[in-house]
Amino acid sequence: MINRRAVSEHLATLRDRDAGNAAALVVDPADGAVLAHVGSVDYFAEEGRGAIDYARVPRSPGSTLKPFVAAVALADPVFLAGHVRRQD
Repeated sequence: MINRRAVSEHLATLRDRDAGNAAALVVDPADGAVLAHVGSVDYFAEEGRGAIDYARVPRSPGSTLKPFVAAVALADPVFLAGHVRRQD
C-alpha cells in the first residue's frame, strides 16, 4: 500500500537527481476511486515546501504529449521524414 513512508523511501532513491519532494496518487482503474493520496513527504518541511499538495499542483504536460503528437504526424503522409512541403 502506498503511504507517506513508501513515498519518502522512493524519494530517497531520487536524491541524486535533486528531487526535493514527492507525491503519489493511486486510483482504481475499475471505478476511479482514489485508493491513496500522498501530497507531500513531510507537511512541516520548509525546505521542500511540504505544505504544498504536489498531487494536486497543475503541471505542464511537457514531454507527455510528444508520443501522441508524433503518432498524429506520422499518420498523415504529408509529415513523413524527408518530405519537404513548400509554402507559397
